[in-house]
Amino acid sequence: MRVLITGATGFFGAHIVRAVRDRGMQPVAGARTVSDPWRLVALAPGVEIVAFDMIDSMERMAALFKQARIDGIIHAAGYGVDYRQSDFEMGLRTNVLGGERLVRAAKRGGCRLIVHVGTSMEFGPHDAAVNERTPLEPRGSYGVTKACASIAMRDAAISEGIDLAIARPWGLYGPLEGLHKFIPVVMEAGRRGRRVDLSPGEQLRDYVYVVDAAKGVVDLFCRPDFPSGESFNFGSGKTITLRQLGEAALQAVGGDPNLLNWGGKAYRSDEVMRMMSDQSKTHAVLGWQAKTNLMDGMQQTAAVPYCGPPEQ
Repeated sequence: MRVLITGATGFFGAHIVRAVRDRGMQPVAGARTVSDPWRLVALAPGVEIVAFDMIDSMERMAALFKQARIDGIIHAAGYGVDYRQSDFEMGLRTNVLGGERLVRAAKRGGCRLIVHVGTSMEFGPHDAAVNERTPLEPRGSYGVTKACASIAMRDAAISEGIDLAIARPWGLYGPLEGLHKFIPVVMEAGRRGRRVDLSPGEQLRDYVYVVDAAKGVVDLFCRPDFPSGESFNFGSGKTITLRQLGEAALQAVGGDPNLLNWGGKAYRSDEVMRMMSDQSKTHAVLGWQAKTNLMDGMQQTAAVPYCGPPEQ
């Protein structure tokens, strides 16, 4: 089976490519021509890469699906996961309009199976653990446009007769994450003995090791009784403060705890203070649960050297 993974050069996308290959299928990595494939080189050397952009026309997408003989799609591309991407109109063009076009192009390109990778940010803040029936109340352009994408793509799939399910990963961490992200920032501070200013760190989060989550998405894709129209949370089901997370990351590299200046900077204006997942549906339907505990995941993350381009 030939599986197109969109956003394949991204952190989660590249790990999904690896998981697809490990499952014995043939991954086809979809990436923009300007994207650096360094993660693919590290995780899935020799993988087939095709030029793909979420702002492409429906006709161009459909032609690609036919030419590359794509049987199914894991849609991991998205704009805004990097907090530095804050253009709301680009989020609409890429996440919402692009996602809707992708579904309709899939029908015309002979592809009838899609797993759309959403995000826990679609739920927004809640005081209790959220399940798949929890109303979507996102904050910020990324959560808003991803929530709209999930709704638009599911609607398009119904009208086009396409099987589509939604996978919502929670806080991802693991090898080859971008240097601007929280855990790499903390690990780099620990390695260099450099003090870093952080928020007070009281945010409650659910973090899951990226390899576990990637395998879960592929589990969903491979279901013989594919749950079309359904959505699934992929998290650890455990909550942790951002401060505890940072301390675990620092410990994995043997850093001095005094390097982390908690409260050295304020929370962001749109900071979500509570994000907790209920994993009962995912476990009951898919039989999936996160297997890597926090310290093992941190040690495995610390053991893999960053091999990408320098980041500003």
